[in-house]
Amino acid sequence: MNNKKILTYIIVLSIAIYCVFTGLSEASPSKLELKGTIFIPLLKPIAVIKDVKTGRIDMYEVGENIGGAKLLEVKRGEIVLQEGKAKYILALPGGSVKQPDLIDFSIAEKGGVFRISRAEVNKAISKAPQLMRDIKIMPHFAKGRPRGIRLSKVKEGSIFEKAGVKSGDVVKNVNGMTLNTPHQIFSAYKKLKGEKEFSVEVLRDKKLVALSYIVE
Repeated sequence: MNNKKILTYIIVLSIAIYCVFTGLSEASPSKLELKGTIFIPLLKPIAVIKDVKTGRIDMYEVGENIGGAKLLEVKRGEIVLQEGKAKYILALPGGSVKQPDLIDFSIAEKGGVFRISRAEVNKAISKAPQLMRDIKIMPHFAKGRPRGIRLSKVKEGSIFEKAGVKSGDVVKNVNGMTLNTPHQIFSAYKKLKGEKEFSVEVLRDKKLVALSYIVE
């Protein structure tokens, strides 16, 4: 597998995401805030957008609707939206962002079930570029075919370790959906982003381990 395809897996799984921060100064509409833009081989460009009123942060592809506006174009550091007949640019505010060494997330584990608040999920999405430094992943192959995503290194104290995964784990599926390709990874994210409960199956030391999560 070439380096471009490996990079695709790395970017998508770390929800999966590489945000490019710039210092553009165009005025942004008050109801939306651009948090980052994502460019991944084999996938449409993605925008990470915050709804200022609700505080919700989510990822959108070109062509999707966001609070009544249609996402027309994703550029590095800005996007183009259309609302009715009007078009406008939404740019990243505040210039570049200083990235701390380790981002603190609160995840509670009891009886084999991991609990995380919706606010913490939103924080994870908005901090995805930084989170990428806390994990190293690569496609896992069996008999020459992709059979999951290998977590080759999980940083101690990171959100990934708190969520129960370990270095060497192979993520097989989420809620029964296999994760062998970038398309399957992003498709799973879109299907599960509003779910309150989900499970992840990983291969650990040649044994399947089920991890359960509740978003509160």
